[in-house]
Amino acid sequence: MNKEKPENYATEGPIVYHPDATERAYDFINSTEEKAFMPVKDIGLRHLFYPPFQEYADAADKDKNDENWLLWDGLVDAYDKVTAEQAAKAIRNYLKDGNPDWHSVMTEGEVK
Repeated sequence: MNKEKPENYATEGPIVYHPDATERAYDFINSTEEKAFMPVKDIGLRHLFYPPFQEYADAADKDKNDENWLLWDGLVDAYDKVTAEQAAKAIRNYLKDGNPDWHSVMTEGEVK
């Protein structure tokens, strides 16, 4: 994605990336430069990799005992609650129109 290539690539054994590869990938996801290559409607890669669950919880903050708020609050910083199927759906959404649409993905199956 950020054109990262492993150092000393071998057909066997571990693949070793440059020590700052993770930091550079994070910077790429959060950069505005990558948006120049994306569709106009694209909201960038950040929301694909870091779903805006806190934003959804804040928007549903009217009643903190409301099911809608409890759903989003339970997902804030708990990405392990996202299933592989939900992540795949978000990726398909992103590839289709540049928006993972996590809100629809997570409310389709009522995650508890």
